[in-house]
Amino acid sequence: MTNKNPFENHFENLNENLIENQIENQIENQNENLNENLNENEKEKTIDEEKRITENKEKEKPEEEDIQYTFSKRKLTLVGNDLETIPEDLIKKFGAKTKELEMSHNAVVSMEQFSLFPSLKTLILDNNCVTSKSPIPRMKKLETLWVNKNQIEDLEEFVNSLKKLPRLNYLSMLGNPACPSVFSGKDPGEYTKYRKFVLSQLRGLTYLDSTPVTHQEKRSAFRYYKELKKAKQESGQLDDDSENERSDENQSDESDEEIEKFLNRSSKKNRFLRQYNL
Repeated sequence: MTNKNPFENHFENLNENLIENQIENQIENQNENLNENLNENEKEKTIDEEKRITENKEKEKPEEEDIQYTFSKRKLTLVGNDLETIPEDLIKKFGAKTKELEMSHNAVVSMEQFSLFPSLKTLILDNNCVTSKSPIPRMKKLETLWVNKNQIEDLEEFVNSLKKLPRLNYLSMLGNPACPSVFSGKDPGEYTKYRKFVLSQLRGLTYLDSTPVTHQEKRSAFRYYKELKKAKQESGQLDDDSENERSDENQSDESDEEIEKFLNRSSKKNRFLRQYNL
C-alpha cells in the first residue's frame, strides 16, 4: 500500500471540502428557486383572483366601451343593447346635453333614470319591458313618448302616470295589450273608444299613436272628461240638473256605457271607472 505524502492528503481534503460546499450551494440554490417559484405561484394566484373579481364586476355593470351608441345633434341612440338601465358614465357624459333619446330594443322597465336627462324632449322606448306599473318620474320638458310594443296592460293606470309629463303632446302605445289593434279585424269601435279615453285624460295631446288628434275628437274627449270629473266629485250621486246636462252633452257616436265596457275588457284594474259606474 502506497503511503500518501502530506501534500496529497491536504489536496484531497480540499477537494472533498470543495465538493461538499458545491453540493451545499446547489441545495441552497434549489431551495431558493423553489421558494421563488412558490412565491411566483402565489402571486399569480392572487393576480388571477383579482382579475376574476374585476371581470365579474365589469360583467355586472356594463361600461361605455361595451355598448353600441351614437351621439349627434343632441340625440343619444342606444338601440339593441339589452339594457335595463343606462350606465352612469354615459349619463354623466350626455345626460345634460341630450334632447332626444332612442332606446328601442332594450330591457327597460323603470323610467326613473330618465329624470337625469333634464333637457329631454323625445323618448323612444319601443320594444322594451315597460308595464302599467313602471315608475315614471316628472319630466317637465318631455313632449314625445313612444312605448310601442311593450307590456302595458292597464290603460287607466298607465295613462294616470303620464300626467306627470305636463308638456306631453305626442304619445304612441301601439302593440300593447291595453291598445286595441287597428288592423286586428275586430270591432273598429274599440280603438275609437281607446282614443276617447286617453284624450280625455291627457288633453294636451295633439298626436296619438300614428294619427293626429282631430277637433271632433277633442270635443268628444272633453265632454267625457267632464263626466269623469263630475263622477269623482260627487261620488256617483249626480243631481237631476247634472243628469239633464249629461244627456244634452253626450251626442257623440259612442255612449259612456260602451266606453266602460271597453275599459273593463282592456284592464282588470280600472278601479275609478267601476267605482263611479261611468
